Amino acid sequence: MELRQKTNMKCIFIKEGNIKCRANAQSGKDYCFTHDPDKKRERALAVRKGGLVPKKVLLNFQEDLVLDDAKDAKIFLAKIINGVWRGVIPATPIANTLGFLIRCFLDAHDKADIEVRLDELEKKVEEKK
Repeated sequence: MELRQKTNMKCIFIKEGNIKCRANAQSGKDYCFTHDPDKKRERALAVRKGGLVPKKVLLNFQEDLVLDDAKDAKIFLAKIINGVWRGVIPATPIANTLGFLIRCFLDAHDKADIEVRLDELEKKVEEKK
């Protein structure tokens, strides 16, 4: 049995500057969806529908978020990952931003912890003098 590879035809539309459209043509057609003259109404509806999509995503966690230590950050990061996995939180840019902020929080937490330990060591050294 011979398998033939399906080849995608490119849209035949020529843009300004004599530049050929590089999008794949629709199945059985010469044009992509954007340039198909028969799809004018569908294209207008798609543009309108895209414009109606809410631009803000509000994350409604049931409880107040308090980050006091690395354990809190770990719990919050788990919520972010699970929310992305379930499709409740968009992977970008919200999850990326939250992940970055958690990393910053953990870095600051580590630095504060090191400063506290260093202060304690300096006090012990001073006491022994």
